[in-house]
Amino acid sequence: MITTLFVFFTLLARLDASERGFIDSPLPIGNISSVLRWDQNNKNEISVVIPDLKQIIDVIVNGCMSLEKNLEVLTNDFESEIADEMEKMLLTLKEEIIKIVNGQYEALQLEFTQIFDDATNSIIKCIDRVSKWEYTETDNLLNDKCCELKANIKFLVRHTSNSVRDAVLNSNQMEVESVETVVRAENQKVRSQIEHILSDPHNFCPIIPQIVFPDPAYIASMISSNKPELMEEIKKLIKEFMEQVKLEINRTEELELLGQRNIMDQGVTMVVNALEEIESETLDLVQGKICGVINEESRALIELLYRNYSLLEEYITIKTSEMKKSTENIIGIITKLEMEAIQKEIADYNEAIAKQFKSKLSAP
Repeated sequence: MITTLFVFFTLLARLDASERGFIDSPLPIGNISSVLRWDQNNKNEISVVIPDLKQIIDVIVNGCMSLEKNLEVLTNDFESEIADEMEKMLLTLKEEIIKIVNGQYEALQLEFTQIFDDATNSIIKCIDRVSKWEYTETDNLLNDKCCELKANIKFLVRHTSNSVRDAVLNSNQMEVESVETVVRAENQKVRSQIEHILSDPHNFCPIIPQIVFPDPAYIASMISSNKPELMEEIKKLIKEFMEQVKLEINRTEELELLGQRNIMDQGVTMVVNALEEIESETLDLVQGKICGVINEESRALIELLYRNYSLLEEYITIKTSEMKKSTENIIGIITKLEMEAIQKEIADYNEAIAKQFKSKLSAP
């Protein structure tokens, strides 16, 4: 455009000079150096002040600043919406996990109650059976021992049952807290990945493929992480119970008359063998119930986590698409405004130069 203006005003200069009689021959069109040499030969000096480019630069800088500001607001809104959605998902997960764990705990508690009731009945039946055999030999003595032994064993069973219930309750509470901590940590990892991706100015790849979502199976594995400890605790309690029963039997045995030792030894052997059988059956039942609860909790949690993380992925995908469209709209609007402003500034810039040439070349 500047070259065109030079040529245009060279023509004006030639026509003006011809009209004034300064030159007889036409100047070469488009050769501004000829105009300058001609003017120097005629002892006239052309001085052109180049306008400041600041206004044009300001348009570009302001456009960049506006684009940066709008994109920053858009990014902050995106991060805030994702964080809010994650927090909502965590609250939902926590409520659902509590329901799942509590439901399984209640079912497990009922199962344990039934198991220990059955064990109690089996122990009592065993004692009754041995006691009846002993009655024939030492009727009065064994009758007293039977009543005392029943009462003590019932007390031990109740005590052990309560201890097992407390152990299961504590285990489930730790389980809920452990899963909540892991879910929160995994969500923070997702958020950190998103923040890192968004803060990388050289990363133009889609966001979703870059995000490593938490492994629901890993989170679900937290459910069973403390079950071996629970099983060991129950085994310990049952063993303590069995030891206490044995001690109670031994204590009762010591009360027997010396002449009844042979009878009592045989009775103890019968009871201990029966108790060992009951212990083995009880532990097998307890382990089976715990394994069933673990499998059911894991299945329910995996389904829950897959469902929620699928919803989160869908939400992030939608928000990413919206952010992409918003970014394109912002860039389009700012670019359009910037081009309009630059066109005006360039036109004013060229007009300022042209006016100087026209003024100098048309001066007498």
